[in-house]
Amino acid sequence: MSRVVALAPVFTAVLVLAWTGDGATQPPPPQTMATGFDHRGHAVAMARAKHNALRCTSCHRAGDPGTIAGHKTCFGNCHGRRPRRARAGHPYRIDKKRLRMCTACHAPAAVAQLRKRGTKPPRVRFPLPRRRRDRIALSGPFPVGPGFSHARHRARVKAACESCHRTITHTTANRLPRPKKAACAGCHDGATAFAMTEAVCRRCHVAPGPRLQRHTTKLVRFDHAAHSRRGASGNCRSCHTLTSNGTPLPAARNHAPCSNSGCHKRDFASVRPKICGACHVAMQPWRPLHRDRGWPLETEFGARFSHKAHLGGAHPRIRSGCAGCHQVASGKHELRLPHDHSTCTSGSCHARTSAAETGARPALSECRGCHRAGLVRKRQLRRYTARWSVRSRFRHAPHRTRPGKPARPLPCRRCHAGIDNTTGLSDIPAPSKQRCISCHDGKVGFKITGHDCARCHGSDH
Repeated sequence: MSRVVALAPVFTAVLVLAWTGDGATQPPPPQTMATGFDHRGHAVAMARAKHNALRCTSCHRAGDPGTIAGHKTCFGNCHGRRPRRARAGHPYRIDKKRLRMCTACHAPAAVAQLRKRGTKPPRVRFPLPRRRRDRIALSGPFPVGPGFSHARHRARVKAACESCHRTITHTTANRLPRPKKAACAGCHDGATAFAMTEAVCRRCHVAPGPRLQRHTTKLVRFDHAAHSRRGASGNCRSCHTLTSNGTPLPAARNHAPCSNSGCHKRDFASVRPKICGACHVAMQPWRPLHRDRGWPLETEFGARFSHKAHLGGAHPRIRSGCAGCHQVASGKHELRLPHDHSTCTSGSCHARTSAAETGARPALSECRGCHRAGLVRKRQLRRYTARWSVRSRFRHAPHRTRPGKPARPLPCRRCHAGIDNTTGLSDIPAPSKQRCISCHDGKVGFKITGHDCARCHGSDH
């Protein structure tokens, strides 16, 4: 056995010659970096020695986990006394058994020089930045980074570090794994702490990460029909609420409708979300992501309104006339109702909620009492495709008064005869040509029996 051991250097030299092709030995490159702390190795060693597991705060400071207390962390109760010199100028006395422990923080080449010559102790080469703001590494596309405070969480939760850093004792890498978003959901549920689905992204995500997120969200609006085909609830109040004046809000607060467990809950924990484009034009959580997509030009729903029930009879419910409801005019719409329910709530007509004892039925919270999906589209298709339609060219504003001096106002019923007996918006009769002749006679207005048909009907008819 001793002969085999004695011949080992010879075989080593032969191998070096065969590898290099000459007799010059190649010294190994000096190691300038430390090997790093082995959390897993310490956990296994403590278990084998039947000792209690090390607590994170035994080495790390609670308020700044990236900081350790120098040699006090390793020496003392764990690895004996710290290395010391016999006298000035003499090498350090480092036991070979503890040499591996030193190279966890110091470069091996520096430790070797320290054992030969008693120079100034080497700098710590463990891969941790010196400044605290740099130690909080920004990793991943959506890092938490400086937005997280260990001290604040320990003061409120008073839980062990392992409750969030569950995989620390299973890794041998220097760059330790960070908690996933699922680990935060146990506390950030909306009751113990703010929910992660709330519109407070910038409370945690305050800066972009080093790795740019190149995924762009698709600007696809919310589609009620598509959600209905997927089995979504048909109850409007499950997503929408009403303001004090009856205005329907886009959705409930803090993404609650979309973040439900049966809907898009996983999307809020993904780095490539798909639904942000329904309301936002970006998805980076460090940006002030307000609702930056405006109202759609056309609604998916239409209202079933009975003029007969509101205007007919000896005692009509609405006494203010047509102008009491039809007030808003824009480039594409004329004399439509406002977006909110202020027309229906004025004059104590309809109650805002179904629980109210006063007010006409249906209440504003009973959305299906008036609204149906697709009604607007059907009415528009019917009106614009009607033969000899004047809808694309007609404007109410110049027809509100009869030309001449003095200008006399024209009541709406002068042209829209029979509207008081209609039960639906599609039943409202368009004015007949005979109604127009009384004004368009060539004297008060241009004569409609001429050859300038496109002036009213457009060029597509």
